[in-house]
Amino acid sequence: MNNRVPKNTGRSAAKPRKQGKARGAARTSGKSGANAAGKSAPPLKADEDWALRLVGAAADLVCMCRDGRIDYINAAGARLLGFSTKKRALGRPFTDFIHADYSEIAADLLESIADEGRPSTPLKFSSLKGRVIDAEVMVIPIGEPTERTYIVQAHDITNRMRTADAIKRSETRYRNLVEKSLDLFCVCTVGEITFLNDAGAKILGVKDPSRLIGRRFANLVHPDYRDIVAGGLENLAEEGAVPLKFVRTDRKTIDVEIGVIPLGGPNENSFMLEARNITERKRAEEELRRAHNELETRVEERTRELTEEIGVRRRTEERLSLAGQVIDNLSEAVVIVDKDFRVTSVNPAFSEITGYSSKDVLGHLPSFYVAVKKNKELFDMMWRSIKRKGHWEGEFWNHRKGGEEYAERMSVSAITGKKGEVDQYAAVISDNTKRKRDEERIHYQANYDALTGLPNRAMFHNRLNHALPTMERAKRKLALMFIDLDGFKLVNDTLGHDIGDLLLKEASERLMGCVRNGDTVARLGGDEFTVIMPNLEDPRNAPLVAQRVLDSLSKPFTMKGHEAFVSASIGITVFPDDSREAGELLKYADAAMYSAKEQGKANYQFFTSDLNKEIKERLILKNGLSKALERQDFRLHYQPKLDIKSGNVMGVEALIRWDSPELGPVSPAKFIPILEETGGVVEAGEWAIRVA
Repeated sequence: MNNRVPKNTGRSAAKPRKQGKARGAARTSGKSGANAAGKSAPPLKADEDWALRLVGAAADLVCMCRDGRIDYINAAGARLLGFSTKKRALGRPFTDFIHADYSEIAADLLESIADEGRPSTPLKFSSLKGRVIDAEVMVIPIGEPTERTYIVQAHDITNRMRTADAIKRSETRYRNLVEKSLDLFCVCTVGEITFLNDAGAKILGVKDPSRLIGRRFANLVHPDYRDIVAGGLENLAEEGAVPLKFVRTDRKTIDVEIGVIPLGGPNENSFMLEARNITERKRAEEELRRAHNELETRVEERTRELTEEIGVRRRTEERLSLAGQVIDNLSEAVVIVDKDFRVTSVNPAFSEITGYSSKDVLGHLPSFYVAVKKNKELFDMMWRSIKRKGHWEGEFWNHRKGGEEYAERMSVSAITGKKGEVDQYAAVISDNTKRKRDEERIHYQANYDALTGLPNRAMFHNRLNHALPTMERAKRKLALMFIDLDGFKLVNDTLGHDIGDLLLKEASERLMGCVRNGDTVARLGGDEFTVIMPNLEDPRNAPLVAQRVLDSLSKPFTMKGHEAFVSASIGITVFPDDSREAGELLKYADAAMYSAKEQGKANYQFFTSDLNKEIKERLILKNGLSKALERQDFRLHYQPKLDIKSGNVMGVEALIRWDSPELGPVSPAKFIPILEETGGVVEAGEWAIRVA
């Protein structure tokens, strides 16, 4: 059962009365129609016949209900309730046709309406076909109270209710239109503003429309135009669009066109005003007026030049025709789109580059627009450039119709019409896939080792130089490892360079497996590798990685059936403890690596201050040795070789010695290893043989 109270239709609904109570006497139980209590309805009197005919011809529902059942109904009422004839309605309970919203009070509905004594009461009916009917109902009790007989008249107001709803919706749409309009809308009553929309407030220079409520409209008008509104707004109601000037709250003057519509009665002095900001249009009109004046002064000159202009126009048309042919034969795609960026024309190259035919794209957004829009930063950059400069050029990855990815270079230019407004855009597209692939390959070759795929020396220096300032700001430490493979030269010399290359590849993979995410493993060249370890809270974490490297590289290498063994000597330096300069850190790590070799290889050593002294001394020795042969600083000492049995001298051994002008006599134990390292030992050996 529906427990809702009937909807309020604007008038009071019929009030239900409790069953069992009646006016003046108890009621008898209801029986069917004309046969109630075994009696038939009393016949009509002869002088009532005219009334019956009048009721039968009425356009409203008129029926008589006895004990709650329809005892008489006119033709209009039968049609309203969905019966094909009046006879079919007789004897039916009247409550069968009361809408479900009134189900709770349906039993006493007629009695309640009659008790109210109102001229009419709103009610809803439901016809046999389920049609909902809004009606105004009048109920008249007749006869004795015990007979429960009522005459019901119902006027169908369904269409009127629908019209009222339509008017209400129309008013809502109209209010939304006013409130969302870009023009100024306001209502003035007795010369004062009583309503102002948001657009109007913005036009007048305020954010909140309420700031201008109560202000006199005339005060908004420029003093030069106040005489127009001085006679009252009713004088403007028949003028159509009237030009005025407003003074904004920031004292700026704007040009507007204003229309006035009276509201209410003639004595209410209330008007609706619509004002459109035409400042820019007035400025443009003024410019056009000046241009027109200038054109008038040139009429005679233009007349003389007409013939020449016709020739120029003909030549221009020929050039345009030629330009069209050139565009059709360009290798770059040319796409013309309207101001909404929907394609209006393309040249043949467009189909060759993108795979889309002209039928695929005409009237639609082009694929390059969709691709750029997915990258919000690139999309915003494109539109900023077009609005500021009138054109944009950029590169991005797009997909052909078949799904193949390609590098697209595109330039977009705005094409303006005679009024200076953008009418369309021209996009020129070229396929830069080969160049992008070449650039990527060149970048890879310039920054990565071709053999191992690790960052090369250039990329290593770049990452180290970028990491140091970051560690400085974060107050973190960075460890740099210099790794040299012990025994690699022997593998190269005995098993060949192919096997040596395979060993270097596997060694690089093992190194990558020893470091953390964010660490950089690089190959500087030959068998020398470096590891950049940023974000160290404690330098003691570096030896853990170094030991993993030593353990990993100490395992046998198997290449094409050959087994080889190498080890690693590792030098470690720490930023900023040892140095804050990238070059010095690399030099110190190199020195620490050599210290590890001197300690027997297959170990790691940290850089120390003693090593720094050795580095400086080593540098001096290197520089001195490079000039020692030129300056003839070397000399030979001869050590005799004796036969122990006879005591005779069997020969001599020539020993090279170096007297440095800066360092004095230098021990061979110091300079011979440097000669071997730099390759100068060959030249020094030849000198020694020649002199001896």
